[in-house]
Amino acid sequence: MASIKVESQKKIKIKPNICSAVIVAAGASVRMGEIDKIFAPLDSVPLIVKTISAFEQCELVGEIVVVVRQEKLEEISRLCGEHGLKKVSIIIVGGDNRLESVSYGVFSASKRFPLIAVHDGARPFATNELIEKVIKKAAEEFAAIPAVKVSSTLKEANNNVVVSTVNRENIYDTQTPQVFISEVIKAAVYKGTRGNAELTDESMALEAIGFPVHIVEGEKTNIKITTPEDLKMAEAMILAGKSK
Repeated sequence: MASIKVESQKKIKIKPNICSAVIVAAGASVRMGEIDKIFAPLDSVPLIVKTISAFEQCELVGEIVVVVRQEKLEEISRLCGEHGLKKVSIIIVGGDNRLESVSYGVFSASKRFPLIAVHDGARPFATNELIEKVIKKAAEEFAAIPAVKVSSTLKEANNNVVVSTVNRENIYDTQTPQVFISEVIKAAVYKGTRGNAELTDESMALEAIGFPVHIVEGEKTNIKITTPEDLKMAEAMILAGKSK
């Protein structure tokens, strides 16, 4: 497939407010049982507030776009007001799947910002150091994601029978925020939403159009809350941090 080219090959100058952050929180939380994970209390605030606050505090982020389900618009708006999340510029309704929700988010971002970061609403522990590191790498290379090298032994199986052991030398567990130059992520998700392939993260959309994505070292604490067990782990991480 032919690759996309960036109009300007110049690196983006690092300065405050160069990035728009799209927080995607439009999932149905099906693996959480009766709990809506984005409103689960975490460190005395709803999980989604903790997630958004990380980007609120980053000086490289100039605005925040929040993508949620229709029935959660009012509650999210109220929480943003109550917790002083002033960088939230718009709260919009997501689509039928993640890529659609991301697409709505990136096309709602202001054109004033040359970079767009996409982050999971249920990933509340991204540090300011990590956010800045990924943004700076994207300013230099146009597309960057955080990832952690896999340390476990991985097996490929067929009908629950081991077929082979996967060579883990170049295998990574990807995270968010994933940061891209605006024109590239918009082109990639536009094309992705019109294809039939299932894209589970934004970097896959760039891979599909032949655009190189660079990796920076992620953080093992940057976990995504998907199950009740993940939520318990998150609570334990906060307690451990407070006890130090």
